[in-house]
Amino acid sequence: MPDIVALIDRITIVENEDGLNKTLQKIYEESKIKSIRLAFVNAHAINMTYKDDQFYRDLMSCEYLFRDGVGMKILYGLLGKNVGLNLNGTDFIPKILDVCKGFEIVLFGTKNPYLQNASKSLAEKGLNPLASAEGFYEDEHYLKILEKNPANIVLLGMGMPKQERVARKLHVASSNPGIIICGGAILDFLGGKVRRAPKIFRQYGMEWVYRLFQEPRRLFSRYIIGNAIFLYRAFLLSLQRPAINKSSLKILHVVRQYHPAIGGLETYARSISLHQKSLGYDCTVLTLNRVFQGNMDALPKNEIIGGIKVRRVAFWGKRRYFLPLISPFYFRQFDIVHVHNTDVFYDYIALCSFIWRFPAFATTHGGFFHTHDFSFIKSVYFNFITRISSCAYKTIFATSDNDYKTFQKISQKVVIQYNAVEPLGSGLCEGEDFLYIGRLSSNKNIPDLLKTFSVLKNTYKVNGDLKIIGPAWDVSIEDLKELSTKFGIDGHVHFYGALSSDKIRETAQTCGFFVSASGYEGFGMSMIESMTVGLIPFVQKNDAFKELIDKSDCGICIDYKNPEQAAKDIVSFMPSINREMHEKAKNFSLHYSWPSLVKNTDSIYKDAIEHD
Repeated sequence: MPDIVALIDRITIVENEDGLNKTLQKIYEESKIKSIRLAFVNAHAINMTYKDDQFYRDLMSCEYLFRDGVGMKILYGLLGKNVGLNLNGTDFIPKILDVCKGFEIVLFGTKNPYLQNASKSLAEKGLNPLASAEGFYEDEHYLKILEKNPANIVLLGMGMPKQERVARKLHVASSNPGIIICGGAILDFLGGKVRRAPKIFRQYGMEWVYRLFQEPRRLFSRYIIGNAIFLYRAFLLSLQRPAINKSSLKILHVVRQYHPAIGGLETYARSISLHQKSLGYDCTVLTLNRVFQGNMDALPKNEIIGGIKVRRVAFWGKRRYFLPLISPFYFRQFDIVHVHNTDVFYDYIALCSFIWRFPAFATTHGGFFHTHDFSFIKSVYFNFITRISSCAYKTIFATSDNDYKTFQKISQKVVIQYNAVEPLGSGLCEGEDFLYIGRLSSNKNIPDLLKTFSVLKNTYKVNGDLKIIGPAWDVSIEDLKELSTKFGIDGHVHFYGALSSDKIRETAQTCGFFVSASGYEGFGMSMIESMTVGLIPFVQKNDAFKELIDKSDCGICIDYKNPEQAAKDIVSFMPSINREMHEKAKNFSLHYSWPSLVKNTDSIYKDAIEHD
């Protein structure tokens, strides 16, 4: 049985018109220094490989293979592969010949007078026909003609599998550089025997229907029976699990929002992808094509950001409840699918994994319990839908003790794996300024933070300024600046917006304290990031922050909802802060390193694959 997936992997995929032009130029340049063969793979070709091993080998040995027809597009979709442009020979071969104007050419195929007409047509297009022969001779006949007429281009129009066989023999026998093209019915089209389908048929991949009406007797078996057999075989291929190469895993990280959105989840997905890439893995991030903040237009479907491939998909719905518009077959091309958070992606990929049996993993990041809104509905959904979806995952990584306790109620596959952070620097920051890092959203309670800071400055005359780093989300910087003025601290509060990692490090150098009034945190990544340079945290009493304060024994939890008491608690604690505490904070952050997290994740991936 032929390895159809291996054949598909040999096909050159051209993404767009720019890629098409580059491919044409590459073929032209290569043809001047060596002999190359071009062939086209359509549904009929796939069917033929099942009964003709030599034909399969002839295709596999070609220097260039191109995807031809709607049937192959369907097969690519079922296998979750990028389909690229439809490069059928009838459209693509004339483009090659246009690039090669002035080349000498021989034509083998069809019959006269169509062969003679094709020769005249090509001469009019600037090519130089040296010889031609009808397509019904023995293979050796063509070898002799080419030997006497060593042309730059050999255009074959004999049909499969003869033209691929003759192409191989010509390639072996000739030492001349050039292009040998397996063109199917191209000579019939150039010679006027067969007319092209109207544009609307070609636009919707239905040219085969037009050709069937032209030649129903000859093409019925190929197009009606053959296409049905092809679709059946394509479906069976889609059910096969591809072999996994453990040394070069293909990993898909799925996160609802990604760059240009900025936040803990986005940063985590980026960092784990980069660290896994350093191990030699091929990482892609799948995300939605719009950022929920503002009214941003749809982002590019495919992009490479910081060396990481990003695939964006359209969706129906809103930020909390959405349906991603992506084929369930897309996920089959990956060895590992890793979902971040328990939103609709979590349920959708669980369903796909049940059907296609690819290894799926998830990281909790607090689930969808970031606020108490709709708590009853969330609880019902979690204990029913999320519980069922969790059965599809090999391992669920809980990023905190609280997440572990929550998710252990619905799954026995939960393991603790605390978040990792990228250090803000290598030194120790012991300045007087206060630092906030994170998006400016309503659940972060920035107004409470500003009011508490105003009490620190106006009542307790505490030294230092407040530096706020992060993009505006559903709270505007202008409104926050107005509050700063109202509270009498506008000269001591600085809003930086979103900053690069280098700028964040630079800004943190004058700080000694990290502050956050966030009502809920999935883990508290920004707090750990700040502790990598020794900042002492003064943070809201939420579950994640309390867990980290208890473990680190650095800083305090306070209630920013009561600014006067919060400021009093900070002032009371500050005399106990010394260099030793700053060092203690930095040392605590070392437990959350990316190398150790990626190493542990890799071990769990491979163990799950081994026992699957």
